[in-house]
Amino acid sequence: MRSLVLTIGLVVFCVASLFGQDKTEIIQQRIEFISERYQSENIDLTNIIEQLNYFYQNPINLNDTDGSELEDLGLLTTIQISDLIRHRKLFGKFITLYELQSLTFWDLETIQLVRPFVRVDDKLDNIHISLKEALRQGKFDVFLRFQPTVEKKAGYAKVSDSVRAASNNYYYGNSGHYYTRFRYTYKTNISIGFTGEKDPGEQFFKGAQKNGFDFYSAHAFFKGGKYIRGVALGDYQVQIGQGIGFWSSYAFGKTADIATSKRTAVPLKAYTSVDENRFMRGAAGEEIPFVKTLQGPM
Repeated sequence: MRSLVLTIGLVVFCVASLFGQDKTEIIQQRIEFISERYQSENIDLTNIIEQLNYFYQNPINLNDTDGSELEDLGLLTTIQISDLIRHRKLFGKFITLYELQSLTFWDLETIQLVRPFVRVDDKLDNIHISLKEALRQGKFDVFLRFQPTVEKKAGYAKVSDSVRAASNNYYYGNSGHYYTRFRYTYKTNISIGFTGEKDPGEQFFKGAQKNGFDFYSAHAFFKGGKYIRGVALGDYQVQIGQGIGFWSSYAFGKTADIATSKRTAVPLKAYTSVDENRFMRGAAGEEIPFVKTLQGPM
């Protein structure tokens, strides 16, 4: 009887919360939640918004995920993700999303947060990708942004080259902030793109920056092979361990909840941000571990 009451309560809660909300409003509320949790002013929300948009259009299959996609949402703690994976191992695949209320570390607020981005399906997602399918169903994004400085600052005053060279009080470049990004993605399996950024005060296609932007980033990433779990070329992130020496993503801020202190490892992922420090450059691969069992005579 109690389970029935909880189920009815969950249905009413989710319907009441989502009814009348459009995609923009739903994602905006999640962005506000994530910003409060991360407690950092340096978060690149562009990538987070793209992730939420993608998973809104392509919900995560809870019967197939290994937890990495749930980590990318930024809405769940490590304990909550582990709780879901453990429940699936113990009791089998989820039949309905209403089963989420039986998870130990999931409350109605958590379920409401992730509800628009998850689904339950018995069919495994197809990881065998043909070139024709990738081109037809892939997504191309071009993003351009210009941010001017409205207020006048003395450092950007027009002075002669001799005065500028003899003083550290003037910038060589203008006050504009330029940002551009091109990216091709196919589901969560393929990501190819590049990013360029010019900070205020930096030159653009002249002087010390004859190549244009003062920061460039490019990557090619594949996930979901039969024997190789992931391959990255160019800029990528490696997120393993619990310390600060080899962990390149942002963590949740300090709270009274001990469940937020442990991080979920995402061994390899594409880097698409403009932070000039939190990434590695080169090539990396992640293989699927093999377990060989030897069975003797009974």
